[in-house]
Amino acid sequence: MSISYLLEAPVSLSLFILTLAISILGLINENFRDKNLLVPYDTLVYKEYWRILTSGFIHGNGMHLLMNMITFFFFSFMLEHRIGHGQFALLYFASLVISNLMVLIRYRKDTAYEGSLGASGAISGVVLASVICAPYLKFGFPVISEMYPILTLPAYVVAGAYVIFSLVFTLVPNKMKVNHDAHFWGSLAGIILVFILKPGLLVYLERYFNL
Repeated sequence: MSISYLLEAPVSLSLFILTLAISILGLINENFRDKNLLVPYDTLVYKEYWRILTSGFIHGNGMHLLMNMITFFFFSFMLEHRIGHGQFALLYFASLVISNLMVLIRYRKDTAYEGSLGASGAISGVVLASVICAPYLKFGFPVISEMYPILTLPAYVVAGAYVIFSLVFTLVPNKMKVNHDAHFWGSLAGIILVFILKPGLLVYLERYFNL
């Protein structure tokens, strides 16, 4: 991935830098993080609606940030090149807001809910939209998949499993405090939005899968 390729996706590059900077600030300054994470009850009672957006730019710890940024890096730039700058920005922020709104609705009366943070909802939307735009993508493991090709799977299979996994875990007790609600609704938003933004994808997928 060349420098010119990154520069030709200015929305992705800006979001990447902005998310890193704000997240690092949040990791350093706990008060800043707490004022911007999504606590549904506080958001509604105190009308702190900015949390719906700002919570997507902060992360709980370094590993959380690293995993999200790696995923963002490999999918966002590609998607922006495929669907355009404005459409990518719309899909990213809409996936973020929709996923957080669903979290807000579900936990609006739960005073014990500690809060939601991270770009996972938006990134889930980006990943699912990318897979739809490029169904030929494959997911595998570095080095290992080269030795054992059977461990490489079509991206749409992995993406489908991810959506189902996220849905199932929204329905069971969440002991690890992973925001499966944001993952599921962000994925669903990305799927719907990419078809709205690029309706020609329906024809493309029909031809690709010989439907």
